[in-house]
Amino acid sequence: MFCFRPAATKKGNRPKVHAETMEEWILYVKNWQNWLDGYQRASQRLRLGIVEAISEFPEHAFVPTGILTPAYAGVPPPTAVG
Repeated sequence: MFCFRPAATKKGNRPKVHAETMEEWILYVKNWQNWLDGYQRASQRLRLGIVEAISEFPEHAFVPTGILTPAYAGVPPPTAVG
């Protein structure tokens, strides 16, 4: 079977995201950081035992279920938000 592979390829650090303009790239990175901050904040509150934090997770985030403690006995399991 024939497989073409060049002898040498140029390699470098891959970009975080491919964007057409620098402004789009900056906007994507800012939006991602905001989403991540919201997720971490809600996750921290959930770890502290604040059940209301389940509704604070950002859109399209899965609520972590492995951190639930015995304090949640009788509380129905969380569902994905978004």
